[in-house]
Amino acid sequence: MSLLEELQRKANEESKYPNDQEFLERKAIDVVYEMLKAKELLEKGDTRNAAGKAFQAWKDLLSCLVYLNLDKLAKDEKEKEWYLKKGIIVPTTKMQPLALKLEELGFKGISSWSDKALLLHNYQYNGPDPDNYYGGIVSEEVAKEYVKLLLKATKEYLEKYVLPHIKGKSLEMIREGMRLV
Repeated sequence: MSLLEELQRKANEESKYPNDQEFLERKAIDVVYEMLKAKELLEKGDTRNAAGKAFQAWKDLLSCLVYLNLDKLAKDEKEKEWYLKKGIIVPTTKMQPLALKLEELGFKGISSWSDKALLLHNYQYNGPDPDNYYGGIVSEEVAKEYVKLLLKATKEYLEKYVLPHIKGKSLEMIREGMRLV
């Protein structure tokens, strides 16, 4: 079984989430899987779908960071309940506010990268905005560069903030996948 197939299998296993270490490991595996798919699609010239996969990798990374920082993000039990039910999923409509909260906790640049991820998400569905009428990505070439940059940033944040909390076989698999990105 190839690494990509193994990552996909692990990502699709049913999770006991969100109350255990397994959730974090599965989300980190999701991040690597989506990064590998984005790279593969980019190499095939499928920029719009690569943009979507890069966006999903970033969203899964934010999910890991929210999970790891639940106690710092939630002010009370009601808010913690929201984070456990919805916040850790990182709904697209909540990505910017969640990124701002993570930025306040010291995750430098996470808000700006989240904005780039949202631009790629928009590009996936709408394609280029050559006249920059909506403030979107103006060309496929720009989109390709944004995908590459976002993948690099995702990898760096994953390495620095998430991987120190993962051990064993999952960590080995994630590191092997990251070497391929």
